[in-house]
Amino acid sequence: MNRVEERAPAKINLHLDVIGRRSDGYHRLETIMQSISLYDRLLVAANKNRGDRIKLEVRGKELPADRDNLVWQAASLMMNKFAAVKPGLEIVLDKKIPVAAGLAGGSTDAAAVLRAVNRLFDLGLSRSGLEKLGAELGADVPFCISGGTALARGAGEKITPLSPLLNQPLVLVKPPFSVSTRQIFAEVSGRVDREGASASELVELIEEKVSISWQEGWHNALESFTCRLYPRVCEIKEKLESFDPLHVQMTGSGPTVMAFFDEKRRAEEVKKTWSEEDDEVYALEFVK
Repeated sequence: MNRVEERAPAKINLHLDVIGRRSDGYHRLETIMQSISLYDRLLVAANKNRGDRIKLEVRGKELPADRDNLVWQAASLMMNKFAAVKPGLEIVLDKKIPVAAGLAGGSTDAAAVLRAVNRLFDLGLSRSGLEKLGAELGADVPFCISGGTALARGAGEKITPLSPLLNQPLVLVKPPFSVSTRQIFAEVSGRVDREGASASELVELIEEKVSISWQEGWHNALESFTCRLYPRVCEIKEKLESFDPLHVQMTGSGPTVMAFFDEKRRAEEVKKTWSEEDDEVYALEFVK
């Protein structure tokens, strides 16, 4: 095998609770994550030019192609862990997922590198083995190894796979700015009072119904903090609510807002009629 191609799907947070703070300063989370049909693509090959151990090319968006990129860090991790990877890696990243948008764009790319290297060099790593490596790179990387639907705990790195949800059309709106996750969490001193159901209660519903009832109390505990610092996020939420969706909510620490619809046609209509030209708008679906 000379090279491997991997798709890296974005993720959304269907539900996010902040339940406390750990002694290391990280917040303890309970979040239900879902992969969606917005992908980056990565092509990974053994590096024939041994003088440049990691060669990274980024297409589609302006991102660093060096150690500041999580893709580069994932490649470096695999080279340091496994002798078979010592010759180095050539990676082409075709970037479609918005950057710093609450969609785990960097994490899913890093996970794709781990999967690709595992296949390319026949390392034989299991899903749990890849997740442990991913946890060294970031809290969202373990989920992104397999994706689908999952409950994440801790800082997000403790993953429990859930039954795949039935397909759900949705619209994502990403405004023309990014938010600082560090800044958002700095506003959160500890536990955030829950407004709806707990993640555990929602997990029970998922396992029983394998579908979502939006009346059950899904929410994102970070949303009010992000809206306070970035009012445009709430303006987007209010505009999406005018389209009569099933549910509207921010994902991650923002600034991307998502609206769920009962039909794919409705999601496509919202995308076509969205009037804010600077916003990035996507009509998408869940993926397993």
